[in-house]
Amino acid sequence: MLDMDFQAYHLINILGEFDKTFSGICPNHFLPLKTACWHFEAAIGLNDLPPSEEGFTWATAALYLRDRGILRGDNTEALELQQEYLFCLIGVLTCLYIPSPPENDSRYPYQIVVASPTTHHRFWCFSNSHFANQWLTSPVRDQLSAIGDILPLTDKDGIASVDDGVVLDTAHFNANVMISVLKMKIIWTDIIGSHLDYDVENNTVFLFRQPTLCFLHAVQAPEQKLSILQRCVLDVGMDNEKLRGLMWEILLSIHVIFGQDPKSQHRLDEKVAFQGIPRKRRDVMLRRLCSEPWSFADSCAYNYQSKRIYQLSAGDFPILGPKLAYLSSEMARREPRSLWQLWKDQRNTLQWWTFWLVVIFGLISVILTVVQTVLSGLQLHWAEVAAMQGQGSESSRANLGSRHIQALS
Repeated sequence: MLDMDFQAYHLINILGEFDKTFSGICPNHFLPLKTACWHFEAAIGLNDLPPSEEGFTWATAALYLRDRGILRGDNTEALELQQEYLFCLIGVLTCLYIPSPPENDSRYPYQIVVASPTTHHRFWCFSNSHFANQWLTSPVRDQLSAIGDILPLTDKDGIASVDDGVVLDTAHFNANVMISVLKMKIIWTDIIGSHLDYDVENNTVFLFRQPTLCFLHAVQAPEQKLSILQRCVLDVGMDNEKLRGLMWEILLSIHVIFGQDPKSQHRLDEKVAFQGIPRKRRDVMLRRLCSEPWSFADSCAYNYQSKRIYQLSAGDFPILGPKLAYLSSEMARREPRSLWQLWKDQRNTLQWWTFWLVVIFGLISVILTVVQTVLSGLQLHWAEVAAMQGQGSESSRANLGSRHIQALS
């Protein structure tokens, strides 16, 4: 049985920030201490929403939840708040975006987080930071397509293909090389589209931290009821099979970075990945992906199996390939900045041996030169001492001879 504790925690944590905003549409029996239960009821009700001719819109979802007593109020202000609540709820449940508190500008109440609060890197998947009012009556999938690619389908430059001959060697493309050799930082995110983003200025990689959500959609059978995520993205350049493939690729890409290299398996810092989140509420599948062998061999297709080298231009990672290729090329361009990093950088074995042999022979030459200089100095010193001693002996003999002569005379 899958552990969904983190998804529940994530739902309460994000929507809890909006409790005051949406208190007017929350049924009274949930106020003031049971708003978490209200969010769960809304999520369950939204998942049960039957298909309609109008498609999956915030308005139809709000009407359905209102009829079930999960939302209250039917005046203009309440209806607007209900749609805004659905906007927040859908974002949190699907991880396609994270709602941000509305700004002072009332023209844009449907704001989303488009940049990392840590590095201020703007996620490649977003071209707009809010939903425009004229989109609100259209299906959610159309609204999402208007704010960007949403899913991680292209690299930084919008390229969705990989050049011929591009490969991914896990001996060189892994967390140990990223962290130890290239001093790259890894930030874990709850936005699917930001997975494998790379912030060049801050040398930071973004990885999606909810593998359980990905696994649920990766193994979902075609005949099963569509999930909220599927309703939001299907038919927008994405069919059901492609969505399942994307979910497998996200899981496998995390495993490639952490799980296939012995040193990298110890690089996952759960305290950083789930900062401020209790241990019991973390996504346990992330640890499994990062520190154990690939355990989904029997669940996924043959082209989502773990292996040493991935041919990105020959079918491996058909969706995430461009982002992986971009990240790999940026890693290849980055050079170690200290001798310690150079020592650990064995991505190019020939170059590594050549460099350190030159260093070793150079050090030997320097040491021999220093020893030769010291010996030459000592030789000169002892020669001077011997000369001074010789002069002293001759002077002593001369004095002794003169004394003998004086005595005889």
